[in-house]
Amino acid sequence: MTPPNVSATHRLYELCWKHAQDCTIAIETDRGIVVDANPAAEFLTGYPRSELIGTHVVLLHPEAERQSVLAEFQHPATHSLPHTGFHIQRKDGRSLPVAI
Repeated sequence: MTPPNVSATHRLYELCWKHAQDCTIAIETDRGIVVDANPAAEFLTGYPRSELIGTHVVLLHPEAERQSVLAEFQHPATHSLPHTGFHIQRKDGRSLPVAI
């Protein structure tokens, strides 16, 4: 079987990213900086992608949770189970529960 060419694989990735129903935010884990966000993330957070990129991830959470979020990045889990009990602080000020 011939492997798919790189451009076809890249295009498939782009389509999945763009049309995913779930909020997906890519974060540079060493620094906690948002490097990309899909349209569902824009919808959930109320921020356009251009404002999300370059933001530190803790700033997307309510003030009361920021230390806990920061701790998650300083001591990453060795498993991929979702982290619950967190909220996203939307641009309009509302807070929504999320699993990370």
